[in-house]
Amino acid sequence: MQVLPNSALVAFCLLTPAVTAMGQGSLMHSVADLPATASFYRALGLPAKAALPVPGAVDPLFSGLPGTKGATSRSLAFEIPGEAFGLELIEFTNVERRSALARIQDAGAPRLVLSVRDVAAASAAAQSAGGRVMTPGGAIVIFGTAARAIAVRDPDGLILELVQFDPPPKTTAPAGSNVVGGRLSISVGDLDKTISFYRGALGFEVKPANAFGPSPNVMKLFDAEGGQWRYAMANLPGESTNWELAEFKDVPKKRFAPRISYPGAGAFSLFVRDLAAAVQKVKRAGGVVVSADANTILVRDPDGVLLQLIEKK
Repeated sequence: MQVLPNSALVAFCLLTPAVTAMGQGSLMHSVADLPATASFYRALGLPAKAALPVPGAVDPLFSGLPGTKGATSRSLAFEIPGEAFGLELIEFTNVERRSALARIQDAGAPRLVLSVRDVAAASAAAQSAGGRVMTPGGAIVIFGTAARAIAVRDPDGLILELVQFDPPPKTTAPAGSNVVGGRLSISVGDLDKTISFYRGALGFEVKPANAFGPSPNVMKLFDAEGGQWRYAMANLPGESTNWELAEFKDVPKKRFAPRISYPGAGAFSLFVRDLAAAVQKVKRAGGVVVSADANTILVRDPDGVLLQLIEKK
């Protein structure tokens, strides 16, 4: 994990490519029971943008993906206080569903990091609403004087990192919100290859990666003791939201790229200016287009992570 708040990140020398993506949308997360998982995120303090919907036809963009033929679906979007990106829960029904559970070290595993004012309160809220503590022993991990954190899984297995920074980061979140910010994280198989993709295909600015190291507290946090990791922080030009790209070694790992209908599966949405140009850049950088319509495409990055690219003029 990164223990510095977003506002304290130092500047690095960046290689700035032509920008393809122009903004973040949301982390999309497939769930088994939309009302139950919605209650979990409400308990954590994420505001829903609407009431629970009724199931309907699957978005045509997703209907061509494996395992979605004949399915119905419904979704509910949540705000992340203090951030421009959001969380979208999607429930597929009338189709085969298997639980998709990723370990932190698995290539393609998504993770949602939430910055909170009180990590003990956030952990208690998560557990009371159906979450499961991932950190062995259930104890909050102390990162010196900079941060305190715990890892939990939501009711569908998505890994959440709840972290309390000291001093707290600047935020636009309401004063009464325990959640004050967040970032997105993806575990990868080859960090250098993934950096090349996000920089070359999507225009992310990527800060230099650190070297592999054991980081015992990080490994304890995510129940991956004995492992090592390295990471790079990335963001879109002009955007404050950070993406953490993390590679692990010395622990068993596998590729995590489940069907989108499986509870626990994830995807990320991004806005692009020119969809046709984005398609060409994605292909050249090693991505694969899996579905498309007039204004949106679905692609998989080199680790199998599903990305929804939406054209926005």
